[in-house]
Amino acid sequence: MFSKVLSLLKIKAAGLRKSSLAKDSFWLLCSKGLNIFVQATYFVILARTLGPSEYGIFVGISALATMVNSFAGWGSSQILVKYVAVERSLLKYYWGNALVTVVFMGTLLTAIFTAIGPTLSRGNFPPLAITLIFIADLIGININQASNSAFIACGKAKIAAFKTILLGLLKLISAIILAIILTNAGAIQWAYLYCISTVLPALISIWMVNSWLDKPRPSISRLKKELVQGFYFSLSQSSDFVNENIDKIMLASVASLQATGLYGAGFRLLTVFKIPIFSVAGATFPRFFRHGAEGIKGSFRFSKKLMPLSIGYGVAVVVVIFLIAPYINNVIGEEYTDIDKLLKIVAFLPLITTFQVLGGDALTGSNHQSYRTSVQVFAAGLNVVLNIWLIPLYSWYGAAWATMISESVKVVGFFVAIFYLLKANSRRSSNSNV
Repeated sequence: MFSKVLSLLKIKAAGLRKSSLAKDSFWLLCSKGLNIFVQATYFVILARTLGPSEYGIFVGISALATMVNSFAGWGSSQILVKYVAVERSLLKYYWGNALVTVVFMGTLLTAIFTAIGPTLSRGNFPPLAITLIFIADLIGININQASNSAFIACGKAKIAAFKTILLGLLKLISAIILAIILTNAGAIQWAYLYCISTVLPALISIWMVNSWLDKPRPSISRLKKELVQGFYFSLSQSSDFVNENIDKIMLASVASLQATGLYGAGFRLLTVFKIPIFSVAGATFPRFFRHGAEGIKGSFRFSKKLMPLSIGYGVAVVVVIFLIAPYINNVIGEEYTDIDKLLKIVAFLPLITTFQVLGGDALTGSNHQSYRTSVQVFAAGLNVVLNIWLIPLYSWYGAAWATMISESVKVVGFFVAIFYLLKANSRRSSNSNV
């Protein structure tokens, strides 16, 4: 009996080694795992070198850039994957459209926020720092993302993983230069280094796609055709940002910085457990479009194939979090005495995230992004309302429960939409056969 089980496991392992999906997931997982270490080191060096005030300028401008970043890309990376994953020859058009979109929208938004940013921040954000950081985040990062999407859609996730590591390492090197070489460094000096360390990989990315895959050939007719779809993708990403960050912003202003630190530390740990989920999601995303060519039935069938492993991982993470929660404050500091209580409340979030990815990508892959976006916008709005109500009463407890409720509603909304579409398709098929 044991030998049969062992033989079966060997067969499964051999299949995984040959599986392109497993290889793509492995490389993306490795790149994200290494980037956690790189980002942590880069954060410590930067925070210690700049000091609270100058570092606060960078954080504030970056948060502002993140809020509008999805509209700079206008969904061009997702649209590229949508079409190129099905038809490789279309890459030149959607790669060209991505570059045009990012450069135009990124430049426009950079100009707007350079003008209004100092007023929004009551004079705390220097215009030059805004310009440099917005160029990096809105143009540089979006070009890097579009390039990664091109390689993943063409089955070259290993190259996308390498590029992700390169971007992180260049930022780490820039932080080291700031700390060791420059004297009396401030936010402006860091903004220059940050911009260079982001734009340089973007230029390399353009060269790599042009040389190894295809040269860009923008298509204005295709660009116009996808404007609405791009808006849905942008709104979807922006809604997720609100859903993930509004509680932290409100805690800092309504509750206390101590509560914000506790809450942020807990969710930083959850991010580590989510890395494998998002790595697999990045590898499977192009395949949802291929299966989605059959409609919602095809993309949902593919989603169901991924469910056993995904749910198994999610359940295992829940168990691990409950086991380690009582010991976390011994690792990160005694001032985080309530972090075990927080972790036990939000322990199911990685499992919930697996269902969100499976349901959301099934909708996107079958060309029903509008349903996904509608659910995400509703969940973000619900989260804001719940935080306004619960945080003043219960501090981080209220924020945690608001997050759990809104994230769960998102899952329910995705699958309600899927079953509605499946039922509608079934009715149409029945009527056509009559």
